[in-house]
Parts: sequence; C-alpha cells; structure tokens
Amino acid sequence: MLPGTRPAWLFFIGTALTIGASAFVGCSGNTSPPPDGQGGGGGGGAPPDVDAGDTDAAEDTGSDTGGDTDGAVGCTGAAGCDDGISCTIDRCIGGECLHEIDSLLGCEPYQYCDPGQGGCVDAPACEHDFDCESVFIEHPCIATKYCRPSTKTCSFLLLDEDKDGHPPLSCGGDDCDDTIPAVHGDGFEVCDGLDNDCSGAVDDHPTIDFESPKTCGTCSNNCYEKLLNNDPATIACEPSPMPMQVPGKCSGSCVQDYHDVDKDPVGTCEYYCIKSMPDDSTCNNKDDDCDGLKDEDVDLCTSITNCGKCGQACVAPHGTPSCVNNGSTPCSQANTQCKIAQCDPGYWDIDGSTFTGCEYACTLSNGGVEKCADAVDNDCDGSIDEGC
Repeated sequence: MLPGTRPAWLFFIGTALTIGASAFVGCSGNTSPPPDGQGGGGGGGAPPDVDAGDTDAAEDTGSDTGGDTDGAVGCTGAAGCDDGISCTIDRCIGGECLHEIDSLLGCEPYQYCDPGQGGCVDAPACEHDFDCESVFIEHPCIATKYCRPSTKTCSFLLLDEDKDGHPPLSCGGDDCDDTIPAVHGDGFEVCDGLDNDCSGAVDDHPTIDFESPKTCGTCSNNCYEKLLNNDPATIACEPSPMPMQVPGKCSGSCVQDYHDVDKDPVGTCEYYCIKSMPDDSTCNNKDDDCDGLKDEDVDLCTSITNCGKCGQACVAPHGTPSCVNNGSTPCSQANTQCKIAQCDPGYWDIDGSTFTGCEYACTLSNGGVEKCADAVDNDCDGSIDEGC
C-alpha cells in the first residue's frame, strides 16, 4: 500500500486497466466475488466496480464517496488507514478510511488486485492469447493482451511505441518521449538536443565538453560538420562566453585544392581549384591563382596584345602600336583602344586609322616645307603643292 495521494495518470489507469483494476473499498478491505459471467475468472473474485472519479470529488468536498465505510471512523490522515495490502492506496476522507484498488500499483502484469484474497492474485488461466481478450478491458495504455507461456495465465504489455522497454509517463512509465528510443528514464544524456534521461533539462550532462570542436559552445555547433572541406587536424573551437546558449567560433584551414573564396563567417572551403600560377596575369580564361576570378590580373589598359579585352591585339603596319585608356576603370573596349605610337621612318599616318597603320610612304624634302610647282609632297602631309 501507499499512503496519501498519487499522480493523476495513475488514478486514471487504475480505474480502467483490469477487471476491478481500480475501486474503493472500506477500511476493512473486504470485497465480494463478482456474479457468474463477470470478473476475471480463475483465481478468485474481482473487486466491485466503483466510480473512482466520485471519490476525487468526495475528497474535495468531504461528502460520501459511495464506498463501503464500515471500517474505522475518525481518521486524521492516510497513515492511520493502512490496510496492509500493497495494491491499494489508503486515504482518509471526511474522517473515514477508504482504500483505492489499483492493480498497477503493486501487482505484476499477469495479476490483478483483490483485497478479499489479500492483494495481488494471478489472472485467469489461459491456453491462447484470445482467451485473455475479455480479462483486461480496453485502455490506451494496454498495448498487447496475451497468454503468458511460462505461467499459462493472462497478462498484458504496457504501451511502448519506440520499443525501448520504457512505457510513457502517461502510462506509469518513465519515458518522456515514447517516439525516440534514446529517450527514457534510464537514458544517458548526450549532446543531441534531447532530454535523453527525462530529467526535464536538455543536454545537461556535466561531461559534455563545450570547448570541443564537436560541441563548440552548443550541442548543435559541430565544427567538423560546419567547416566544409577543412583539414580536420586544423579545426579548432574558440570557446563561447555563454556555453549551452551561445555557439563558440569554429576555425580551420582548407585542405589542398579547396579554397574559401566567399570569405563567409562560417569558414567553409567551398571552391575546388588546382592552383597553377601565383596570379591571373595570363589571358587564358582560367582561374590560375584560384581566387574565384578568371584573368583578373591581365593588363587590359596598356597591353598591345590584350587591349581592352583578352586577345584584342594592336597592330600598326609600318609603325609602332600602343594601347591607350581614357582614364575610366575598369579598362574595357568601351574606354580603351589601340593607337599608333609612332610611324617607321619614311611612313606617315594620314588617315588616322590604326587598321591601316602608317600607310603613306613619303620622304621629307625642302626641309619639310611645301614648295610650289615641284609636284612633290615636301612636308609629307598627303597633299602636293597645297597653299600655292
């Protein structure tokens, strides 16, 4: 027996699990066998059906519970109502002793509580599982009714959805989450965001190291998972100022041929590239220095082979070409063009086109001053005897 009150779940289970699973009897503890065709059969009569809910109300108001109260009168507490039976809960209500019967309180799954026979007695004998269907009434906490092979008596299994051997709290067990096998009263608290041991706190085990890269500051901050393509040997955790609440800072170095191009705060090495040059000054449409850009170091502003864009060569027949930018950046075809730096001796650029280069062959004469009526372009400007 247990004096005093008990959790609400036990009260409701007790009222529904077995034949006479929960009832109130008077202080004497006497019950009479059920009529023919009722009860569990086999080993003795079952206690009478009494609405346990009425007793709750009676305890609150002090009114009559409807149970047999032919026992001691004038009790002042549950301790004075001990009936010596392990499967009853002793109560003192309105100065009278009442004893609530509960087969789950002290009996095995193959027993039920019968105070008339001294407490827990075996359930009826059986040969097959279906023999036990009517022995235990339907209840959400009863998962299976079966015939126990070792004793050939009816028994039942409590609900255990995750099959971890621990019924849920609502059915008198110690499993606070009956959908996860790793969570129950005997569970070991690990860093997984769950209350593994059903203590009411998550990830509260003192052995969890919040300075470890696996649990850097918080259980969800695993540096090995977060730092993509980092060398594991270089991964470290900068401790959090508020462990379990604020994540620490992960750091590491990229493995060979992986690069952190976007420089995000996480530090992942998201870019795969085999480095072939210290910079990208070669115009080959490749990321030679593995910085996420192609040909960004090529001189597009002054190079006569890549003037304004890669591959744009400057050519000046009979002259020397140049690449000239107008001062705007970045250099492109819109602001950078090929020009003629100078012509070879004896050649002149008359049409101003870099494509024709220094197309005019001419030798200065008369000191480069045009002389009239000699039919010679003395100043090599493309005109003869101009101004005469």
